[in-house]
Amino acid sequence: MKFRLVAVMVLAMLLLSMATSWYAPTMALGPSPVTPTATLQVQVVNQNSADSGAMLTLTADGAVYAWPNTSTQFLGSLPNRSTVPTTARTPDSQWWRIPYPGGPDGNGWVAANVVMPNAAAADVPVVQVIFATATPVPITPTFTPAPCVYGSSYVADVTIPDGTQVGMGQSFNKVWRLRNSGTCPWGPGTTLAFAGGFQMGAPASVLVPQTAPGATADVGVTMVAPNAPGAYSGVWQMRDPLGQFFGGKYTVVINVPNPAPPPTPTPLPGPTINFWADTTSVYAGQCTNLHWDVNGVQAVYLSYDGHSQGVTGQGSQTVCPSGSGTTYQLQVIMRDGSQQTREIRINVINPQPPPTQAPAGVKINFTADSTLITIGTCTKLRWHVENWSQITLYLESSSQRVGGDGTQQVCPAYPTTYRLSVTDLSGGVHDRTVTINTKAPPPGLITPVPMPLTSQ
Repeated sequence: MKFRLVAVMVLAMLLLSMATSWYAPTMALGPSPVTPTATLQVQVVNQNSADSGAMLTLTADGAVYAWPNTSTQFLGSLPNRSTVPTTARTPDSQWWRIPYPGGPDGNGWVAANVVMPNAAAADVPVVQVIFATATPVPITPTFTPAPCVYGSSYVADVTIPDGTQVGMGQSFNKVWRLRNSGTCPWGPGTTLAFAGGFQMGAPASVLVPQTAPGATADVGVTMVAPNAPGAYSGVWQMRDPLGQFFGGKYTVVINVPNPAPPPTPTPLPGPTINFWADTTSVYAGQCTNLHWDVNGVQAVYLSYDGHSQGVTGQGSQTVCPSGSGTTYQLQVIMRDGSQQTREIRINVINPQPPPTQAPAGVKINFTADSTLITIGTCTKLRWHVENWSQITLYLESSSQRVGGDGTQQVCPAYPTTYRLSVTDLSGGVHDRTVTINTKAPPPGLITPVPMPLTSQ
């Protein structure tokens, strides 16, 4: 009994000596090496020798590690159902040491979840391996400066301020004074580039002087004025070495004058106003025609019965006065804005002579000289009616009593339908319509149509 105790103590001392000689160097092996803080601690659980027949049977393929930790060096594998001797275990029996070539002092460790120990294995020595916590290496933070920003702003036009007159085909040098309003310096590859409008013979871009943030630079572009008179403008903008536009947009605006002197205007004819009627007396229900010839004025309006309509300078209008008579006014707007008025009164004579024969059926003919006109021009409505008692002509926004034969000049600015309403001798009402369609005039040929004045 004493001999066995001595033998176990000797074996423990031997294991302790072995651990101090090979524990530290092997910690550098494996995928994630660790560093021990102490030597192996051996605890003798019983007095049986290590040669007591302690065996392990593999219940699955088992990995063998240099130490009882999967983060240490992987030594190899043991096949399922193989049997190997064991010489020690950890205090929690989660790892078992076995002889294994290539391991520290010829030993390795397998996890308890892949082995089945026999009864004798309970008496193997308990070995405690203590691993130190790795001391983290301090990381010195590195400062990464924020990227700089390109910017530019307008300071002044050094040459050719906007609106400068430049002769046709004349070369000129436009110079802007610009400030570097960003944090990036303007270095090689920074340009002022054409961004829109008229390029006027200039290059697509020009290099700018190297300019530090906050400083200014004068940037010039040589251009050529177009060979036609008119106003021309171009837009330019800064561009970084990567081709990206930045900053404000800078304009060049020139006026190219017409070298030919303007033609001398032909004096307009002096104003003339003529206004007359076919007759100034009619029987009740009868009509007559008004005529006018006006030149050298701004606008002409015909007013009667509470309404007013714009008319051309030369024209005529069939009118049918009511009551004791109607006063017709021709209002003329002169070139200086003043107004002149001409008046004609058509008196009505009562009673109207009775018809000499029995009334016959009504006959209506209502047409237009043209049913398609260009906007800004005029056409004439024409009608001939027989056996009527009353006729009303409906225009765009007004109506008027007319006689059996007549014309009416109209100048619609959009498709318009005109109606002639006829009451026959027996009191029946008959309507006839004419639609005048319009089309757009050629560019530059629009003739203004006078707008009606508010009736006085």
